[in-house]
Amino acid sequence: GLPEGLECPDGVLAGMLARSALVRGSFVTIAGQRPLDVYDLLPALHRRQIEDLRERISLLAPSVNGLRLLSDVTLSASIPHRQAAGGRLTASLLRAARLLGEGLSFEVASESLWRQVSDNLTLLLEQFRAAGALRGATAEEAYQVRCDRSTMTQNDIDNGRVIAEVRFDPAATIDAITVVLTLHEGGQATLQDSR
Repeated sequence: GLPEGLECPDGVLAGMLARSALVRGSFVTIAGQRPLDVYDLLPALHRRQIEDLRERISLLAPSVNGLRLLSDVTLSASIPHRQAAGGRLTASLLRAARLLGEGLSFEVASESLWRQVSDNLTLLLEQFRAAGALRGATAEEAYQVRCDRSTMTQNDIDNGRVIAEVRFDPAATIDAITVVLTLHEGGQATLQDSR
């Protein structure tokens, strides 16, 4: 509806993400994909501008194969967190972990609960690995889950906090990610720290 048939690029990007999530999964990069129904870009960028921007923003630009999304990145200042596919995978895992935590929020903190949290997270990560979101020929190569005395201080244990450490190797071309989740009263799981 804009003059001359212009369309905001954020809508195009959202459509590309939605299409890819439905067909291939949200954890797959959309870099290199062709936008549908986009014929030209305004303003036209020079090659130097494209090279300067492609590592900082998700950028649509002409390529030898026509218009393509040249980069699928976030605005994170941290290089390991810049790849958007890894960020989407982490967000999906956190959402699923929160749902798992809600079902255990009124359990008494004990070694039995820690084992249950660990088992549930392991099952979740195995489902992501089976879908192709994690890299590794075996579960041990793709992810590790710890929820025991080594992940919590005595103060955490005394106050009923359950802390699980999850390390996973995304299928995206980035290094492994470590996430520490804390289960609070009321079933709220939060991201404590990430490396």
